[in-house]
Amino acid sequence: MTAKTRASRLASDINKVASYTKRAQASQTTSPSKAMRYYQRASKVIQGANTRMVGLDLKGPIIVGKFVDRDRPTQVGRALRRLGIEHIAGYSPQARGRSERANGTIQGRLVNELRIAKIRTLSDANQYLRDRFIPNYNDEFGRLPADPASAFVCLGGADLDQILCHEETRIVAKDNTATFGGIRMQILKQPGRHSCARLQVVVRQHLDGTHSIWYGQRRLGHFDAEGGVLESVSKGRNGRKALQKIAA
Repeated sequence: MTAKTRASRLASDINKVASYTKRAQASQTTSPSKAMRYYQRASKVIQGANTRMVGLDLKGPIIVGKFVDRDRPTQVGRALRRLGIEHIAGYSPQARGRSERANGTIQGRLVNELRIAKIRTLSDANQYLRDRFIPNYNDEFGRLPADPASAFVCLGGADLDQILCHEETRIVAKDNTATFGGIRMQILKQPGRHSCARLQVVVRQHLDGTHSIWYGQRRLGHFDAEGGVLESVSKGRNGRKALQKIAA
């Protein structure tokens, strides 16, 4: 097979994966089982691709390469780095085979179980995972470790809310706004700055659906899921600051 033919086949595989992933994302809120089938098809294409590794970020572009790119980590890679956790990539056939067998077991069972349980919404699917699938899976396949000593380390002062999130860099527009996932967020007047236009900032989407914009260690704004500005007003009983939406 010539290099030109291999490149053509790889380009075709990439297009197929992108197509299946797009269909899966479009249907995951209405039919999780249908979305899972599309992800399975994409996975089969990836397994057959003529390359050592094809990594797929379901919320971003397709990344094709021979090794894990340490200079451009994924969201998971970034979080692991900030937590001081070493990411050990498995390139050997044995390591990759174990992960693929586990994925095959999960995908094969989960799709059928969601169909039998008549799951139709994403929230119901997540609840089924928490209450039924994961406990049953761990009971059947879980094994006691050979070394009972705990490998966990103290979290210390790490702020998980700022680490376990989706993070992207953005350039602030001339009107002091930043856009993330189609949501436009208005940065309010900052002390000591006439404008934040053209600043390269970090936008984070947190697990509770809110967003925050950071310039270095300085938070420029906190926003709700629709991009409305949130303001700290008082401390609650647990010592955390309560939040309310600023009136327009």
